[in-house]
Amino acid sequence: MHFMDDMHKEMLARNGLYKFWHSIPFISFFHFVILIGVGSYIALSLQMTLLDQAAQQAAVSSSASFGQGRSSLAQLNAQLFAASKRYNNARTDAERTNHGAALSDIAVERKTAFLDAAQNSPHDFLLNVLPEDVQEKLPDVVQSLLEEEVNVEGELTVIHVDPPAEGGYAERTLYELDADSATAAGHTRLHLHFDGDAPEGLVTGTKVKVHGIALDQELVPMAAAGGGGGTTVTTQAAATATGPQKTLVILLNFTNNTSQPFTVAQTADVVFNGIRSTDAFYEESSFGSLSLYGDVVGWYTIPYDTTYACNVDVMAAAADQAATAAGVAVSTYPHKIYMWNQAGCGWGGMGTIGGNPSQAWIPSHSNNADSSVVSHEFGHNILAHHAQWLKCGAKAIDSYANCTIDEYGDRSDVMGYMWGYYFQFVGARKLGESWLSNVSHMQTVTANGTYTISPSETNDANVKLLKIAKPDTNESYYLSFRQAVGAFDITLPPAFVNGVGIHLWNGSVTSQTKLIDTTPGDNNPLNAPLADGTSFADPANGITITQLSHTPTTVTVSAQFTGAQCVPGAPNLNLSPLTQSGSSGAPKIYTLTLKNTDSATCPSAAYALSNTVPSGWTGTLSTPSLTLAPGVQSSATITVTPPAIVTDGTYTVTGRAVDASVGIHQANTAATYVSFTDVTPPTVTITSPADGAVIKGKGNVTVSAYASDSSGIASIVLKIDGTTVKTCTAVTSCSYKWTINKISVGSHTVVATATDKAGFTNSASVTVTK
Repeated sequence: MHFMDDMHKEMLARNGLYKFWHSIPFISFFHFVILIGVGSYIALSLQMTLLDQAAQQAAVSSSASFGQGRSSLAQLNAQLFAASKRYNNARTDAERTNHGAALSDIAVERKTAFLDAAQNSPHDFLLNVLPEDVQEKLPDVVQSLLEEEVNVEGELTVIHVDPPAEGGYAERTLYELDADSATAAGHTRLHLHFDGDAPEGLVTGTKVKVHGIALDQELVPMAAAGGGGGTTVTTQAAATATGPQKTLVILLNFTNNTSQPFTVAQTADVVFNGIRSTDAFYEESSFGSLSLYGDVVGWYTIPYDTTYACNVDVMAAAADQAATAAGVAVSTYPHKIYMWNQAGCGWGGMGTIGGNPSQAWIPSHSNNADSSVVSHEFGHNILAHHAQWLKCGAKAIDSYANCTIDEYGDRSDVMGYMWGYYFQFVGARKLGESWLSNVSHMQTVTANGTYTISPSETNDANVKLLKIAKPDTNESYYLSFRQAVGAFDITLPPAFVNGVGIHLWNGSVTSQTKLIDTTPGDNNPLNAPLADGTSFADPANGITITQLSHTPTTVTVSAQFTGAQCVPGAPNLNLSPLTQSGSSGAPKIYTLTLKNTDSATCPSAAYALSNTVPSGWTGTLSTPSLTLAPGVQSSATITVTPPAIVTDGTYTVTGRAVDASVGIHQANTAATYVSFTDVTPPTVTITSPADGAVIKGKGNVTVSAYASDSSGIASIVLKIDGTTVKTCTAVTSCSYKWTINKISVGSHTVVATATDKAGFTNSASVTVTK
């Protein structure tokens, strides 16, 4: 306040009117009070301005190593903290209204950004969510706009979305959870977004427990405190389908587009009756184990225009309702296919992974000219995933870190690029669907020798698959042979007819197969199989496969096993928890977990550990290094301590592991530390008795108090003349019956003290007389 005193003295010296004003008795005192008030307001405004600037600096500092996406989320957290304090410190109703509106705007902007992150960058979302104890300190007006930590149970619907023939749309898998009970926000239909790969084997009908962070309908699973994954399967869905499959095809159009570009009869030929129909495809591929029969109904004009032409949930519900109204027993069909007359969704087809009923959606741009799209989506319905092409540059196989995946690259399987390549499932996928037996049709190869297999299209008892373990990735090589026979494989590319196709697969029917390109470098999957006299080698696992000869009915190969080589891999490194909160000077412990991913023949590796924390903070490792054998995992801790004074914000903590002797032996990971200090004490009011009240008569006097705070009220304590008479916890009101005939004559003081959840207190008092 020195600047105010200096200004006052200068005004007295230079301004006569000002000097006269202050010569009037008591005026100086009142003016000083006014100056104190104005100065306090200016100081508070300066404080909030500096708080905004410091918060922005904290957000930028915390996100410097995060990248742009994380930076924006951290900055929004900082803005939310600063706006919350402006709102809490408002001195008038008008200020509170203005600051409340600004706070709500920031909270809405933050929510929009976090919803986008949940869907497109789940890891960034989890890094920047606010811990529950921080959320409790924020004003009530923003609580409905914040994320929540949830534990939900329910049943999954898993849908795969495929691009159109012309491309331009990234394939993806959708995970929808119908929860048994609603979240606090009132949602029971939740969209799951996994931080990394989804757990193996999730299909439609799987029942799960999910621990995670929800915002509106978006849910990102996360590891629970104390360990354990975010998603746990409680009941697995039914296995693959066999036998005749009753299928309903519904044709639908819209109120503003009632065209019918194909007929019921044409559609029936595509799905059920034609020589290259979906039914014919599965009967031939499965050796009669699976077939389709059923009905095509429609056209039905649903009560929506074409703006709903890509909203599959709305279309399916409306189509089912229309078919039911027309007398179709929709519920008796375990498979439903929806086709309509409107293109422009960007995707080429969608199908649930499993389900009873299963569902598939085929938009008009396929024109139903070829049943390959229907057969692909129905493949998803019976749990099949995609036929990939593994591309490792000039090598047939390499560390996956040096390879890329073409999701639909295997042209020899309808579950690959189905447009123009309408071929039977590869041998491994037939094994997964139980159309081939892993006892009579598959031979596991573990020793040097010569082996013979027969075509996977023929229905006989001969061996059709060789399985060779690939230990470094927990997969296996599956060797199969094809011939140009039947209505579908008759046009197989020559290389697949003359040689052994090699596919990588982990044995789960819901997982992709990966085509090995034994002629790498030419970017052509159509010549991927071996030919007579050519070999495929996997040095890391000591495997060499050579095709010796082939006939129209058999192919003969040799398998040679030598000592596996050491193949180093980048270690897996993570910090947990991903985010936690603390206050100035409060240490928090993070667990740094490291796994050596080298192949089994490699020696142990010594990793030096380090960490980075914001300037002025300390990060102390429990150990400077970890020495791990291949496949072994271990942990260290980082104790992170902020300085005594820390600006509200989200701060980055990073961990690093490096083995300087091997270039690939390095990894980084990050977590966050959230600091938000509640400096506003609760408000407390004694509602009864009134100050100055006179007590008389008989009976009781009710002593009541009310308290509020943005972080919540921890307790209210009532005292009379210094003696505690009542303590109420976790409520906003507290009352006590004071017996009048026990009150002594004279003056008495009633005090109510409220403590908020941040530990701040405030009191109110009244004086009464008897």
